[in-house]
Amino acid sequence: MKKTTILLKLLNCFLIVILFKNSFAQTNIINKTLLVPDSNVLYMGITNSIQVVNNKNPFFEIRSASRNLSSTRNSYLFDLRPTRLGWDTVFILDGNEILFQKAFKIVPLPSMEAKLGTLRVEEATQEEIYINGWLVLMIRQPAL
Repeated sequence: MKKTTILLKLLNCFLIVILFKNSFAQTNIINKTLLVPDSNVLYMGITNSIQVVNNKNPFFEIRSASRNLSSTRNSYLFDLRPTRLGWDTVFILDGNEILFQKAFKIVPLPSMEAKLGTLRVEEATQEEIYINGWLVLMIRQPAL
C-alpha cells in the first residue's frame, strides 16, 4: 500500500512538472533584424530576419499574408522582405489549423545622417578633414 502511494505521488509530481514546463513554452515570431526583437515592426525594402520560437510543434508551416517569405538554412529562421507600407501578418500553421499569428507594421527605414568625425560644423578645412577621417552615421528613430 505504501509503495503504491509513493509511486502515485511521484507520478503526480512528474506530471505537474511536465505540464508546468509545457504551459510556459509559448510560440512567438520575432524580427531578429531589430535591436529590440519584441517589437512588431518590419522595415520596407530590406530583408527582415524572422525567427519562429515554437517549442510545442516542431513540424509547422509558416506563411505570410504578403507572400514575400523565404526560407533560410536554419529551419527556424525565415527572410521577409516587405515591398509596401501597411500591415503584414505571419501565420504558423499545422495543416489547416492556425497555431499562432502575429501582425507586423511595415514602416520605411528611418532617415540617416552622416557627419565627419567629431566635427560639429558643416564646413571644414583640409586639415580638419584629414584629422577626422571617419564618418559617424546616425539613424533617427521613427515615431511609432
